[in-house]
Amino acid sequence: TRRMGRMEDTFESSEVRDIERTEEGLLLRSETTTTQPGDRVTRSTWTWTGKGYDSTTTVAGSEERRSVPGDAPCPLDAEAFLSLRVRRGEVAVGDQFEYLVPNFAGRRLDTVRLAVLGRERLRLPGGEYDCFRVKEAVDRAPGEATWWIDASGVVRRLAADRLETLASSEAEAKDLREGGAVFSITFDADPA
Repeated sequence: TRRMGRMEDTFESSEVRDIERTEEGLLLRSETTTTQPGDRVTRSTWTWTGKGYDSTTTVAGSEERRSVPGDAPCPLDAEAFLSLRVRRGEVAVGDQFEYLVPNFAGRRLDTVRLAVLGRERLRLPGGEYDCFRVKEAVDRAPGEATWWIDASGVVRRLAADRLETLASSEAEAKDLREGGAVFSITFDADPA
């Protein structure tokens, strides 16, 4: 449901993502298909070419292609980068890591910086989990994200900007009896 002032607009969209990556979390190929009301379909593909990444996005019959040069495949995200390291016991509070990610709009690779801030015990509907709390910042990008990754390398919580994602079972995620997600698209004015 989108909220604009006092008006609510309920719609459904679906996203299907097929990802091929190495055991170390390096992205080889990602294909995302998003379907919105009115059968509007967006397809986005990222492919490692051996010399960088190619991106192809198709919306309503229009196609956009972009490339980013690179010497080696990049991790998909912080979970992909850290998961195997956490399982191997190679992550500790105070550690700092960095890796590169493709920025297709900028046609470059950007540096992602991770700082392992501490450990926290999360109580979620699916159970309790001891997690590493990791701050993520991307060079040249505003904002930060915080990841909570458990000892098996699974993300249990992610907070970025004003959005928060919590791990749940598939049944819990599909249960819309509470109305599903509600997003406000109207912001209060703040004349600073």
